Amino acid sequence: MARCALLVLSLSLISASAAPAQDSPSPPNSPASTSNTSSAAPSFIPSQVIAAESAIAGSDWKTAEAKLDSYLAAHPTDGRALFDAGYVADAQNRLDDAAALYRRAIAANPKSFEAHLSLGLLLARQNKLDEARPELAAATTLDPGEAGPELKARAWRALARIDRARDPAAASNDLLEALKLSQETPEDTLLAAELAEQAGQNDAAETAYRRVLKKNPHSVPANAGLAHLLILRKQ
Repeated sequence: MARCALLVLSLSLISASAAPAQDSPSPPNSPASTSNTSSAAPSFIPSQVIAAESAIAGSDWKTAEAKLDSYLAAHPTDGRALFDAGYVADAQNRLDDAAALYRRAIAANPKSFEAHLSLGLLLARQNKLDEARPELAAATTLDPGEAGPELKARAWRALARIDRARDPAAASNDLLEALKLSQETPEDTLLAAELAEQAGQNDAAETAYRRVLKKNPHSVPANAGLAHLLILRKQ
């Protein structure tokens, strides 16, 4: 449990020495932006896949879907195309189709960072945490390639949110791993505060809540968390 207090201290030291924090990106990077390098893509990329990824870059999901469906009918084990098709289905909120395609992409290439990460994030959004965790854990062990360390940090942050309820110490470690790869975000500080409070380390929790409020005085969860701590102290 002392790890939660260590996490809060680490965040304080990082904040004092680092540049202003930036939020990690919300949506996964598109295949066109990452080039799927960690998916061990061949040096030759079929023209249909290139055309599909161009359509993805322009958010033209229907065109991308049509080109990928045609290509995959003849090449059903192409990991890159399978991931692209999963990404298109995910973007259209066809979550069951997306999950199935991501799983096929992983079967075609078990070292696909993007497929493991995207499947894990999708399952987490569906609250299928027991299924999401192994995929996210796998992503943390793989080379993100051109996707970069910040996207790998996203896998660690997602793990921290999953582990929070069942293992606060593991969640603290997950968050520390994320901070080795990317700058601290306000969400990191808030999670550290909640983990410290959960572990009964109220001084560390108060420190973290106050750091959140210094940057955002209107943060509802930080205000609520700090108020709860102060009420406990009066009792």
